[in-house]
Amino acid sequence: MKQRLQKLLADAGLGSRRGCEALIVEGRVSVNRRVITELGAAADPDRDVVALDGERIRPAPKMYLMLNKPPGFLCTSRDEKGRPTVHRLLKGVRGRVYTVGRLDADAEGLLLLTNDGDFAQRVAHPGGTVGKTYQAEIRGALDSKGRTGIERGIVLDGRRTLPAEILREDPVDGGTRVLLRIREGRNRQVKRMFLSVGCPVRRLRRVAIGGLVLGDLPRGAYRRLERKDIQKLFAGAKPPRGGGR
Repeated sequence: MKQRLQKLLADAGLGSRRGCEALIVEGRVSVNRRVITELGAAADPDRDVVALDGERIRPAPKMYLMLNKPPGFLCTSRDEKGRPTVHRLLKGVRGRVYTVGRLDADAEGLLLLTNDGDFAQRVAHPGGTVGKTYQAEIRGALDSKGRTGIERGIVLDGRRTLPAEILREDPVDGGTRVLLRIREGRNRQVKRMFLSVGCPVRRLRRVAIGGLVLGDLPRGAYRRLERKDIQKLFAGAKPPRGGGR
């Protein structure tokens, strides 16, 4: 799959995206022995020979990580305001990885990170192929109308959400803990769905993606995914549907 050259260089650990753009403009990068100076150029790391100063760049080994994200961390590589990001938690990880989708800063739970774009696209496909399971602590309790709305779909930004599954409801102090599975990843979707039925979310935790469960992974810790984990992840995935985010 073709990628922008600056992204390909950055993924290989040759600097920041901006720094890699400078390498291209300076004429130090070639594709199939042809010097490239245009920032819009792209190459396929599996088919094309990409070189820096005449030395071939090898694609970085594929990495697949699961992290138990604590609240208060941003799902970005850096923050101009100096706020903590999830990358601070990845001690010992060499090379660049990116989050597969996002969790809000105040949300917590299962977060995937990878340098495999095809894998990330498959997990986060807007057609809802892989379900995401959340534990949402809401204020109050769902009435029958609110429950039906969430299960059948709620209109957000002019589009109805895909049907959600309410798996369990348990009373907690002044509210309800709801176990919910959705098959989309719109911006702040779970919070907005509950807010639209009059039940603001007090705490949100993602506990599973597909068949991959967070389990007892400590808060702030990560581990590498094994082949069996990836198989669990896609177990029961539905065929892609049309539409986008």
